[in-house]
Amino acid sequence: MQTTYSYNAEAENYWKLLKNASSEVKLRLLALLSQSLMEKEPGDTKAIPTSSTKKSINRFSGAWHGKDTAREIIYIIHEGRSCRKPISFD
Repeated sequence: MQTTYSYNAEAENYWKLLKNASSEVKLRLLALLSQSLMEKEPGDTKAIPTSSTKKSINRFSGAWHGKDTAREIIYIIHEGRSCRKPISFD
């Protein structure tokens, strides 16, 4: 049986490999890990409910719900700028 120290060391090794991954890759990995927790292992008497996993994924996936179109959102962002003149890097 692994000790807390060895679990932390193993988690740290995985973190070093994954910390520079894109947000999309991390979210996909999170979904896969969550899904793996849902699958009961032999002798496992409890499992995480599917609904809570789906809620977590939806909460952190960045899905946008609204009536605004992409063009309207871009317009709102541009109008909210504090500097109207684009910065030139020439």
